[in-house]
Amino acid sequence: MGLLIHHTCQGAERTRATIVLDFGDAAARVEQVDAELVVAGDVIGTFHRKALPGMVLGEAKFEVSMPEPEGTLRLDVDLGEAERTLVRTVRAEEGATVFVRLGDDLRDP
Repeated sequence: MGLLIHHTCQGAERTRATIVLDFGDAAARVEQVDAELVVAGDVIGTFHRKALPGMVLGEAKFEVSMPEPEGTLRLDVDLGEAERTLVRTVRAEEGATVFVRLGDDLRDP
C-alpha cells in the first residue's frame, strides 16, 4: 500500500520552470514565434508572440509545469523574409530558467 501511495504522489509532482527563447543576433528580425512543448507525447504548453508592425518582438519567455523534467520544444519562427521550424530538447529542474539558444539556426544562409 505504501508503494502505491508513493507512486501516486510522485505522479502528481511536476517540474515548474521558465523557458526563455534566445534569438541571438536574429532577435531584431523575428516577427513572430509559435512554440509547443511536448512531454511524454502530450502537448503540455503553447506560446505565441507576434511583434507589432515596425516593432521588435521583445522578450519571449513562458512558464511551464512539466509532468517529467524533459520534453521537446517545437518552434516556428517567422523572420519576415523566411520561416524556420526548429526542434529542441529541453530539460528542466524545479524552479529553473531554461535558455533555449536559437541564434545559430536563425542566421542568414
